[in-house]
Amino acid sequence: MRKVWMLLALLVAAFLTACSSPPPATLEDPDLMALFQAINELRAQGGVCPSGEMPPAPPLELMGPVIAAAQHHAEDLESQEVLTHATPPGSRYYPAGANAMDRITHERCYCRRVAENIAVARDWQQALELWLKSTEGHCEVLFDIDPKTGKRMDLKVVGLGRSGHYWVLDMALP
Repeated sequence: MRKVWMLLALLVAAFLTACSSPPPATLEDPDLMALFQAINELRAQGGVCPSGEMPPAPPLELMGPVIAAAQHHAEDLESQEVLTHATPPGSRYYPAGANAMDRITHERCYCRRVAENIAVARDWQQALELWLKSTEGHCEVLFDIDPKTGKRMDLKVVGLGRSGHYWVLDMALP
């Protein structure tokens, strides 16, 4: 019985390590790094969404599994030339219909809450502008506000992905 508990403890430790490993210092794509920095600057200042004024929010930290999920989703969107939060049929990485939570879980990070913004844009500035002008909750989640309840979501980590003109921002609470 003791061996079973030790094995279970090792499995739990491995799970927690996979999701809570130190975030990478930078993203490989300088445009994604610029977008990450711009988002954290916005969060620090607070801002205005179409629904109203947003309070400042704590900075997000980069997390490897969330970055992988965002990048893979961006690649799938570009390959199928669609803009959808659901994984399109023909994905190289995830089952068709998977959502952001499913994709992050597939990357071995289990989260309590996830928010995702996607865009087709010529550059990171246009992607951010589209999200800030969105009337569908994309702006609010940038400032850590749940658009349905108006309450903090406590999103702590982020992953960004880009493939061609497809941009994906995944934020999560592990």
